[in-house]
Amino acid sequence: MIVNTIQGFGHFVPLIWLPTFASELHVNATNSSLALSMLNGASLIGTLGFGALADYMDTWLLAFSTLIGTCLATFVGWGVISYSLAGLIGFGIVYGVLAGGWSSLWTGFVKSVVSQEDPRLCTTLMGYLMFSRGLGNILSTPITAAMARPRGIDATPGRLGFGVGNGKFENVIVYTGTCFAGASVIAGIGWIVDQTHRRSSTLR
Repeated sequence: MIVNTIQGFGHFVPLIWLPTFASELHVNATNSSLALSMLNGASLIGTLGFGALADYMDTWLLAFSTLIGTCLATFVGWGVISYSLAGLIGFGIVYGVLAGGWSSLWTGFVKSVVSQEDPRLCTTLMGYLMFSRGLGNILSTPITAAMARPRGIDATPGRLGFGVGNGKFENVIVYTGTCFAGASVIAGIGWIVDQTHRRSSTLR
């Protein structure tokens, strides 16, 4: 639940800010919406892909992989190479695939702690997961809006994505990447604990 909540606080930030970020690159409205469209399209691929992998791989390991991958995509893809439209579109695709598959892992988390013979509890836990993620969706907007302030960085072509809009989005990008980094640490601990529990159960 903690991992899901932290993930939710970071997940929706690019969806909210990408159009504004693209406008700071001085691209037209069509190209501005293209990056967000590519992100949404890639999210579908991520949902299907991680949903299929969840049937064969450990859910905690998949969670750690997608979170650490999304963290790197945010810092490198958004913060470094997104000083041009091509870089922003590339970030949108990678981010969409990695972050878009998160909700596909919910079933695996629920199955690991609840018997399939108790569908009511399964439904309740899914509701909690939706609520915690929705909480992040709502609160991440005012949080990042307070962070979006120009920092006086000259955002000329060839500079980093951190410098776009005179550094306006630097704190937003750092906040987003940090959310995924924190969630990945907790997911990694969860995976270690789960593996330890399974091994001890096998030895009994």
